[in-house]
Amino acid sequence: MNATQNNAEKDRFAPGKLLAIFTNTRIMNYLVMAVVIHVVVIGALSVNYLLDKAFPSRVAERERVEKERLDAEKKAEEDKRAAAAAARAPAAAANAPNAGTNVVQAAAAGTGAAAAAAMAGVDTNHPIIKETSEAAAPHELPKANDLGISINDTNPR
Repeated sequence: MNATQNNAEKDRFAPGKLLAIFTNTRIMNYLVMAVVIHVVVIGALSVNYLLDKAFPSRVAERERVEKERLDAEKKAEEDKRAAAAAARAPAAAANAPNAGTNVVQAAAAGTGAAAAAAMAGVDTNHPIIKETSEAAAPHELPKANDLGISINDTNPR
């Protein structure tokens, strides 16, 4: 009696019978199609990664070309700034006798050329530059020991 009950239970939970409901529907077709689509999309998007891993010389060549391009752009930008500074230097020399010599001297210095070019076109009458560069009024300054600690207490140096 026990053996027939085990056989009936085995037949009831047989893989073929459990999967029978999926064979009569399209769910298995959709599942297979979804897996195939995922494999194709992920594979297509991974081609460059796989080629880079297989051929490391591709990566080195691409990095070299990118570095050369960045260096060329940087040099072109520096040349453009130097040309702009050289064009502004004679105009500044004509407007103010002392200021022109300072700009020319700054432009002559190798490290100060970019700073001189940047400062030559600055409009000092702009409201934001005036507001950030003007000194604070005495009533706007904080009290010496406003919080009970000094800057020496907070600065470990």
